[in-house]
Amino acid sequence: YEDWLSDVLLAVRWALERPDVLPDRLSFFGTSQGGGGSLLLASLLGPERVRCVCADLPFLTDFPHTGLNGEAYGLLRPVRSQVEPEAFWRRLGLVDTVSHAHRLSMPVMLSSGGADDTCPAATVERLFSRLPGTKQYTYLEHQTHTHSRSSMVLFSAWLHLYA
Repeated sequence: YEDWLSDVLLAVRWALERPDVLPDRLSFFGTSQGGGGSLLLASLLGPERVRCVCADLPFLTDFPHTGLNGEAYGLLRPVRSQVEPEAFWRRLGLVDTVSHAHRLSMPVMLSSGGADDTCPAATVERLFSRLPGTKQYTYLEHQTHTHSRSSMVLFSAWLHLYA
């Protein structure tokens, strides 16, 4: 994820240099890995640069408590057997949004789905419990791992309030 995150930061820097971008109105939104990435970007750039963030069904969240089960988190099982356990979890902590929670002091809105087996609701709830400041969490009981109209409406309202 280091290269991916570096590329995304370069894209943000490029966007901020455009004359039609308002650099003091930077906010992030995404679903799944895009949601997790939005949280990481907000953490790295900080509340002095980022007005708010919305993460829908965020991946990259609470790796240790997933047991590396499921379609997304399970991809790391083969790597875990090749790396010393302490180093494995420390490296994952660099991209685990729970490790960044204390830095996310801007308004944060999260959603999870009760029928989401890819990014379980418990991972999002653990992140939410650690966030400081203004925050909102929406649990959509029958939501699977895909963006939904419900989330889009909620996040649109959040962005109107804080972005």
